[in-house]
Formats: sequence, structure tokens, C-alpha cells
Amino acid sequence: MKTCSKCNKEKDFTEFQKHSSSRDGCRAKCKVCSKEDSEKTGRKTKYDIKVHPKQVLKYSLLGLTDSQMAGSFDISEATFNNWKKHHPEFLESMLAGKIEADANVASTLYKRALGHLQKRKVAFKVRQIDDKTGKLYDAVEVVEVEDYYPPSDQAINLWLGNRQRKKWGSKSEIEHSGELKGKTTIVFSKGAKGKD
Repeated sequence: MKTCSKCNKEKDFTEFQKHSSSRDGCRAKCKVCSKEDSEKTGRKTKYDIKVHPKQVLKYSLLGLTDSQMAGSFDISEATFNNWKKHHPEFLESMLAGKIEADANVASTLYKRALGHLQKRKVAFKVRQIDDKTGKLYDAVEVVEVEDYYPPSDQAINLWLGNRQRKKWGSKSEIEHSGELKGKTTIVFSKGAKGKD
């Protein structure tokens, strides 16, 4: 039996954590008192419910990985994963950002694949006559113009290659029967399709 230095209760040795450098091989405080002390003096979390959910949304929209976001918060990836587990608002913000970012990119890729019109404002320098003095002066006039962007082959290939992989994927299957003799060279060209 041993007496706890904090609660002054006499307890069995199994109620104390082992400590090799002490005379009796146990810590001075019992396990219960040690746990209470560690809960009071444990390191305070960096997590701030007012700041971190908003910030993780922004980082997700930028396309950062979990590891990069953890680095931006100056925490370890393990701590970042704990925040996701223990703070549902944090996880929801992160997932919402990733979904929104993916949706925006998909929308832009879709427009590029089809071709589209896009409006923009252009400033022109014009010469005008002052009604009162009759003198010429320079002025700036802003005009809205519409630009046409033709369909992009690259965007079309990427879209169809991912959405309809069986029909449009770049993977080619080749069957061979018989024996190869001597030096054989097989040449593949990008995008080559087998006969159906």
C-alpha cells in the first residue's frame, strides 16, 4: 500500500503509475490525481471556432491538400485530422470548399469544351468637343464587348476522357495471337483507337 501525495489516500500499488527512478517504483500521485492534474494543465488547443472554419473554406477553395492546410495553420497533419474529427463545423466547411472548387472548375472546363461568349468592358480614348468652349478634349468611354472563345480540343478530350472513359479514354487494348520472331517494334500513337 502507498499514500497518494495529493489526495492523501492510501491505495494499492496498482493505483499508481510506474516510475523507475523512485524508490518504490511508483509515482507519488495516484492515477486519478495525475489524470485530474493533466486535464487542468494540458496544452490549450489552437482551434478557434470563429476563425478556423472560415479559413479552411478559403484554403479548400484554393485547392490545398490536407497536408498543405495543416501547414498553413501551423499544426501537424495529425492535429488537423483531430480537428476534422472533433469539430464538425470545421469538417463541413472544408468539404463545402472542396465541392464548390471542383464544381467551379468543372463548369469552366465545360464552357471551354463547348465554346462560349464572354462579355468584358474595354476603355477607349475618344476626342470630344466641349459645348461651351468649342475646344477638343480627350475622354474615356467604356464599352462592353463580347468575345467568342471557340471549343478547346484539350478541354473536350479531358471532359470526355473522364466522363465517358470506355468510349473516349486514351487507353488502348491490343490483342496478339501467334509467336513473335526476331526483332519486333510496336508503335503507339497517342489517341489511337482499336477497330470495333
